[in-house]
Formats: sequence, structure tokens, C-alpha cells
Amino acid sequence: KFQRTDFDAYLNQFIDRYRYQAQEKKIQIIYEKSSATIPFLAIDPTKMDLVVQNLLDNAMKYSRPGGTIKISIRLLPQQVEVAIADNGVGIPRYQIHRLFTKFFRGDNVVRMQTEGSGLGLFIVKNIVKNHGGDIRSESEENIGTKMIFTLPLAEEFIPKKEITFEEFVSGL
Repeated sequence: KFQRTDFDAYLNQFIDRYRYQAQEKKIQIIYEKSSATIPFLAIDPTKMDLVVQNLLDNAMKYSRPGGTIKISIRLLPQQVEVAIADNGVGIPRYQIHRLFTKFFRGDNVVRMQTEGSGLGLFIVKNIVKNHGGDIRSESEENIGTKMIFTLPLAEEFIPKKEITFEEFVSGL
């Protein structure tokens, strides 16, 4: 159920919901707004909530007390790019290629005994793809992780029909 949305305001509102939780964990959240005006984007707010919530939850869960989570948004020629970066535990280099696969959890976070099914980023990628965007990650163990996703400016780039589970999996 796509709706034209002020995505900058949407992100800002979402971040505000996490500020208290971040303060409790002694984590600072920084939101770097774009210097350019971000146009309204067509998103399914319910599905996009899952994307942003999952990425912020992971950043909070794997950040150390005293850490920083930096969220930035910028306008590219045909899309908007959102980055959520933390200075937490990071993902081992030899495992990064498995990051968006079903049931994946990094060896280092399994040892931390944090909760998780390993489905979150798999679902996030599916939702972003069904919005006509893409997602990738940059990470270094013990340095942090940056999750970067894009969404198209033009609705014509949003798939006309939802990408099925089978189609999504075969594209991985």
C-alpha cells in the first residue's frame, strides 16, 4: 500500500522514537539531514517501518555503551540513499557475503548471546527490493557496520507486482 511520504520527516520521527532507548544504553544518535530537499517518496509505511526498525535495532543491539549511531540521508540523481552506521562489533569479513541470506548470524554475535533469528536482514532486503531499491553493507569486525539502502525517486522504478519469495531467493 504505497503512499507519497515526506521521507525526511518520516525518518526523523522514527529516530526520535529511538532516542530514549539510545540514552539508556549511553549511545548517541546523530541524524545528518541532506543539504538538498528530499522529495516525497512512494513507500509502503508499514513495510518501511520494518526496514528502518530492523536496521536501527541491529545498530543499537551491536553497539557498545558510549557508541554512536549515525543516520544520514542524501539525494542522488535517481534515488535517495539512507545510511545507518554504528561503531559496534562489526561483521567478520569472511562472512559479509552471507549477510542478507536467510538465518545468517555472524559468528561474533552468536558468541555475544544476543537474540535474533537471522531473518531480519533477509526480510529487509526483500522489502527494499519490492520498493525498487537496493541495500548493501560495509563492515569491519570490531570497527562497526554501515547499512546503506536506496529508494527510487520515480514511482516507475517500483516493481508493478510484488517480487515473490521464490523470485527473491533465486536473485540472491
